[in-house]
Amino acid sequence: MRQPARTLAVMVAEHVELALFEQSLGDREGVHQPFGDRVADAADKTGGSVLFDVRVDGDICIQRMAAIGYAETGTAIIVMERSGRLIRAR
Repeated sequence: MRQPARTLAVMVAEHVELALFEQSLGDREGVHQPFGDRVADAADKTGGSVLFDVRVDGDICIQRMAAIGYAETGTAIIVMERSGRLIRAR
């Protein structure tokens, strides 16, 4: 079954947005960017706005948390573990 052209265009746009989001959160050329800078860059490139970016004190697993809001599609949550690894939920 063929997808209508509009649906295909939306799917491509979502894929590009996800790629930009992932690229923004990753390390660039081996350089570790600050968490807040990566979150702000991801929001800027994908048309979202940073809702919060907080340090988590006293948790043995989580160091930072942030949320990016998207008017029509919801919210992306980014969590940085103590190890520095990022987890994304959208």
